[in-house]
Amino acid sequence: MYYAPAKYASLTIRTGTNLSMFWFKYKYVSVQGLENVKLPSGTPVALNLTSSKTYTFTSAKNDSLVLNSGSAIYPLDPYTKQVFVYDGPDTNSPYLGTVLSFELDQALRNKSSGSTLTLLNVYNETSYSYAMVNDYSDILKYTSYSFFAFSQKYPFDNALNALSGPINGVTFFCVDCQEAYISSLNLLHYPEKDSSIQLQPLTPAQNQPVYLTYSSKDFSNQSLPQLIPGNLFTLSTDANYFAIRLESNDLVRNAWKKPFYGKKGTIFSPSLWTPGANSSFDQRFESSQSVKFTFNVPSLVINQKGEELRVQIGSSGANSFNTVFNETLSNPGTRVANGTYLEATFSGTSSKSSTIVTFEMKDPNESTITTTIKSTTDFSPRGFDSIIIVLPLFFAFFG
Repeated sequence: MYYAPAKYASLTIRTGTNLSMFWFKYKYVSVQGLENVKLPSGTPVALNLTSSKTYTFTSAKNDSLVLNSGSAIYPLDPYTKQVFVYDGPDTNSPYLGTVLSFELDQALRNKSSGSTLTLLNVYNETSYSYAMVNDYSDILKYTSYSFFAFSQKYPFDNALNALSGPINGVTFFCVDCQEAYISSLNLLHYPEKDSSIQLQPLTPAQNQPVYLTYSSKDFSNQSLPQLIPGNLFTLSTDANYFAIRLESNDLVRNAWKKPFYGKKGTIFSPSLWTPGANSSFDQRFESSQSVKFTFNVPSLVINQKGEELRVQIGSSGANSFNTVFNETLSNPGTRVANGTYLEATFSGTSSKSSTIVTFEMKDPNESTITTTIKSTTDFSPRGFDSIIIVLPLFFAFFG
């Protein structure tokens, strides 16, 4: 069975002899009156669409829309060639192509003429891809923009090269996890130019703050793996080339918690990367040997009474150094202490509360000036406070 969108379809027959025979029949199938599902822009949507419905993306800004798609399994999902794209609010709108054609032909990846795009999956086949439809104004700042999906079973491990222009954007989405880890990163560095990547939560539509920045001049893989407590985030870069691995599994989760000399990282409240999520966390890094732990708190927002951030550094069988913050503050100063573990716990109960804790781990035998941590509570308030064509070979037409 072959489906072709209205208003016409063509059929080409090539034979090697004049003895070949071929027949087909066709019928028109109306897709007017199908149930319509309204979808917002700026949010990934699974393309496992049913043939009994149409799906319309609408811009809340009355802006033009741009379609991207990504698969957590296939580099190019063959099933996306069965999803039709219409330039408007329904299937009476002009036909633009299939979702797959948008990925294969960059010339097709242009903006809609209006503020809506409609999708129809006439084959009713299951696709493992996701659509990412953005308002044109939200990605206008990028020279190029891409969208990729990954999963616990299929990590994203790829290089993006031949990037041009001042800034390029990529949105990543983990389809079956609530957290992701950057486990590998390679930034091409030219002596005359420092390039960088920046990561922020969600999609360009939400315009979230940048929480992670890596520069080609001073980046070290000792900063990895790095936990991102969210499954949807956007990377911006001025680099001509970068390679990155994103994954979410027990192996990388254990690597994140394993101390080693030179390790650096940042602990975030999940609510910073996923609005409405819990702000609390309990992160413990434990080693079999003594480590010099250094930490600071770039940001702490207390929204409910009783919430607190507690950082403990110690060794088994010995008294630990405890530092407790229970008021909103920022950068109270670096703390340093030796021990075999560092544990940071935030008891946030409000999604409007949050904290960021940075840490570094060094050889305790290094000769540096250290700051003694008091084992008492710290109070450091610093404000911050239609129709289609069906053909079987057999054809069907919509009009």
